[in-house]
Amino acid sequence: IKRWDALNVFLLFLLAFIIPYEVGITGAYYIVMNAKWFAVNVMMDAVFTVDTFLYFFRAYPDNDGRLIFSLPKIRTRYLKTYFIPNIISNFPGNVIIYIYAWQHMDTFGHANAEMVIAFKILDVLKFLRFLRLKIIIKRSDIWREIRKHFSTTKLYL
Repeated sequence: IKRWDALNVFLLFLLAFIIPYEVGITGAYYIVMNAKWFAVNVMMDAVFTVDTFLYFFRAYPDNDGRLIFSLPKIRTRYLKTYFIPNIISNFPGNVIIYIYAWQHMDTFGHANAEMVIAFKILDVLKFLRFLRLKIIIKRSDIWREIRKHFSTTKLYL
């Protein structure tokens, strides 16, 4: 799970740079014209989609710090908390852009740029994935060690 969480954190930070770059600078040009760039985006979407459904099976700590392994409790809690934002953040904007652009190309290989950018702006919904960062950091052993260290240490200025 630690490696999976590390992969998610890495992809979240990558996403923080990719989405503004794609929307603001390239206008989704690379999604449409570069199959490798499209594949990277689809792979990232796939990881986040798998992660969305893995949360139905991940234990969580209760208020006393004990891990809850009961699947019905895990599912109920997940459905009440992060499931809706996670599903919304999995909107397949890149696939829609790719299909739309290739169906509406003119003879010069250009698609309606305004529509492509409008679809790409929907990718801003992917920033809802940063809610996962809170969960990952909260459950991280490293974060617990930092908190334990600083809770026992007083900082003097």
